[in-house]
Amino acid sequence: PYCHRRNVAEVQIKNFKSHFISVLAGVDPDFPIHLWDKLLPGAEIQFNILRQSNMTPTVSAYAHLFGPFDFNRHPLSPLGCAVNIHVPPSVRASWGNH
Repeated sequence: PYCHRRNVAEVQIKNFKSHFISVLAGVDPDFPIHLWDKLLPGAEIQFNILRQSNMTPTVSAYAHLFGPFDFNRHPLSPLGCAVNIHVPPSVRASWGNH
């Protein structure tokens, strides 16, 4: 009755929670933490690519559900990382940050 290790769904929920906590631990220190819900779709894709399918153990869970992931069409990057955006010289001030 109190053994939660046999229920596959509960084990996967525990694994996803651990994965998402590690994603939150690795975000940029200036990341606004109130936007944590925007990280969920990317974390779900990462998690499903990393784990194997229960029905077909030779492929990932993502490949079992949606087909193989195309890294060329949708490149993955670390979630919550800081990004530098290029500001062209014609727009920024002459002594501005660049």
